[in-house]
This record gives sequence, C-alpha cells and structure tokens, in this order.
Amino acid sequence: MTVAQPASPTGRVDTTTRAVAAPPVAGAVATHATAPPGMTVVMVYGTLKRGFPNAPLLTTSIYLGRCTTVGAYPLVVGGDWYSPYLLASPGKGHRVVGELYAVTPDALAALDVLENVGVNYSRELIDVVGPRGEVRAVHTYLKVNYTRELACGECLVDYQDRRYVPRTERARYAIPPGCMDASRSSSVAVGSKA
Repeated sequence: MTVAQPASPTGRVDTTTRAVAAPPVAGAVATHATAPPGMTVVMVYGTLKRGFPNAPLLTTSIYLGRCTTVGAYPLVVGGDWYSPYLLASPGKGHRVVGELYAVTPDALAALDVLENVGVNYSRELIDVVGPRGEVRAVHTYLKVNYTRELACGECLVDYQDRRYVPRTERARYAIPPGCMDASRSSSVAVGSKA
C-alpha cells in the first residue's frame, strides 16, 4: 500500500509517498476514497461533525465516512464556550475519531475562517485510517496556541459533548457558560468545610 509518510513531531506530514505497512485494522482493504478534482479532503472532529452546530458549513461538501487518526492527539473540550480543540501535540492523548469530507475551495476557505487559521489554528496534514481501512494524509485543524489548562484537560477519543455555544448565540449570554461553571466550582471549593 502506498501512503503519505507519518506525521513528524510537529504534526507536519511529508506528502511524498512510500510503501509502508498500515496499522492493523479489522477488515482493512487497500482501496482509497479520493476527492473529486479541485476538492480537498479534511478530517473534522468536533462541532463540524454531522449533527453538531457548525455542520451546515459542510453542506456543499461530500461526506466520505468516519476515520481515526493513525497517531495520538489530545482532543479536549475547554474555554468559556465549551469548544473542542485538537491540540498540536502529536503523540499525546488518543487516536481520535473524526469524519472525512471532500470540500470545495470555498468551503475550505470558510473552514479556515471559522478556525481562525494563522492565529489560533494551523491546517495540517495528518495520517488517518479511513472508512475502508486505507491510510491516507488528510487536512485537519490543530490548535497551536493553547493554555496549560487545555493541555491538562481530559483527552477524548470521540467528541460528543453538546455544551458548545455557537458564535451566533453567544451575544445572548451576559456571562459565558464556562465562566459560570468555573465560578460556581470555585465558590464551592472556597466555601466548603474540610
């Protein structure tokens, strides 16, 4: 099987191909789903997945199936709005479950805006095991500037948290939900008797 070289410690992938043995996957076959010409394959792992608030950004995209990262990454939930983050720290966390989409250049540009590429995220190539057991390099979004609190958060395999507050709904909160939870737990800790 010919696949892209594994991600380096920085999370970057050399897109030249070489023959490698794929990790063992039940029922693995050596076929590759390919994106139509002019489209890019992207792995999403959080609020862009089907059934989540940002999925409408992918309505012009082609769903290719579920995938799992070849390497481990920390997938955490944090911040005032309970956002999911895939941290740019390969080798830590778990192999992450996501969804693959073939996206148009316009959809890719919209995803880059949503993820604030160049400031908060970097769009990187990583290796995944696709829906038919094929190993391939695909684009995903890695959080590059994160706090120690996020880095120490509970690592997930498959994001299913429903607390996320979309940007379009945030104006109705005087205090973000994450702040209310943090102040509540702080006041309990301070006011509790040992």
